[in-house]
Amino acid sequence: MPADRPRHHRTGRHREDRTDEPLGPPAGDATTHRPPPVACFVGVRSEVDTSALLRWLCNRADLALAVPKTAGRSLQFWRIDDQDQLAPGRFGIPEPSETIVRQAARRVSVADCVAVFVPGLAFDPHGGRLGYGGGYFDRTLFEKPSAAPAVGLAFDCQVVARCPMEPHDVGVDLLITETRIIDCGAAKDTARNGPRRPRHNV
Repeated sequence: MPADRPRHHRTGRHREDRTDEPLGPPAGDATTHRPPPVACFVGVRSEVDTSALLRWLCNRADLALAVPKTAGRSLQFWRIDDQDQLAPGRFGIPEPSETIVRQAARRVSVADCVAVFVPGLAFDPHGGRLGYGGGYFDRTLFEKPSAAPAVGLAFDCQVVARCPMEPHDVGVDLLITETRIIDCGAAKDTARNGPRRPRHNV
């Protein structure tokens, strides 16, 4: 099964996917008094149902919810206040509605996010992640700051001993299932020296 990986290296990556649209002011900026954003996917089909998590984030005064929308071969993140602001998008996945994306101030850079929740077909306890083959979240995770955890949400049956990973694939820092929370960094340090996202900028 193909892994969700970018088709190119990080250096000079996906410039063709970037737009000239200005991003809104960084969330959490003192001049805007916006809370810092948390990026989270909308679970569909056999994925973990994230509706309760999305609702919880919408109701938090100290956090903002940023939901992805496909843009070419990349993802853009837009701040929403309620799940009613989502509409069916590419692949039938709910995305921020056109009303939301017409408001430039709602655009959020993943570099400003304090956490990024990601889906996957399979995960391993060491941070390995097997995606859906499009590379959308791999490219997203390359952009996030190393201090912001990438959190995989999965069912126990999706956790395998080892996911096939290559140097340009991007893993997760934390894995949450219905029965456990796995610190993938600690597991990697003690049991595996496989490829994961570098902890430094390159």
